Amino acid sequence: RKPTIHVIATGGTIAMRLDPVSGGPVPTLSGADLVSGIPALGALGEIVVEEFANIPSEQMQPHTWLQLAQRIRALTAVDSTSERRPTGIVILHGTDTMEETAFFLDVTVPTDVPIILTGAMRAASDPDPDGPGNLLDAATVAIHARSPGRGVLVVMNGNIQPARRVT
Repeated sequence: RKPTIHVIATGGTIAMRLDPVSGGPVPTLSGADLVSGIPALGALGEIVVEEFANIPSEQMQPHTWLQLAQRIRALTAVDSTSERRPTGIVILHGTDTMEETAFFLDVTVPTDVPIILTGAMRAASDPDPDGPGNLLDAATVAIHARSPGRGVLVVMNGNIQPARRVT
């Protein structure tokens, strides 16, 4: 069976482009936009994209974490009949509160399905954005045979960190 990678977009720098009016980065790209820009993702498996939010991560709130945890529990439920249980989940997230979200999900979502958070330090409109490489790395880790049961992980800049130790 071909692996299924469920990408949940929440926003952050990975989804931002420079706004010519304000001069600052603003969230403009959807998860589907980000995934479509990385053809190599399709070679890893079936990609399902969910638009959860498109906000800077400093706007993540406890109620948002609860909704995200509830959604992931529904996706990873063993008896889920409405949706195909994913091989792995990749959450696109801003870096300001990524470690808090990762820790919260690690504590509140008991599952063997790999949950990987990733994002970017450089906006999508940067001449050398790091988001596409981070997303590809996160998806690769999400479907790796050694990833199930390791808890929530953060994959950025070629590094894999457990949620409870990332800073």
